Amino acid sequence: MDKVFEECSGRPVDEVRPLLTRHWTADGGNPIPEPHLTQWATAISQGQRIVLQNGG
Repeated sequence: MDKVFEECSGRPVDEVRPLLTRHWTADGGNPIPEPHLTQWATAISQGQRIVLQNGG
């Protein structure tokens, strides 16, 4: 997520969404489901860093 944040912070959500999807699936991951994709893209667009934690 840091790489996407560095590339996309402050950019329009419509630009962040495809880049976020591309980075997320680059290593064979499943696509980000809605509403997470829009929420995360909006947060990055607004300059908020996304931190994912393992839920175990």
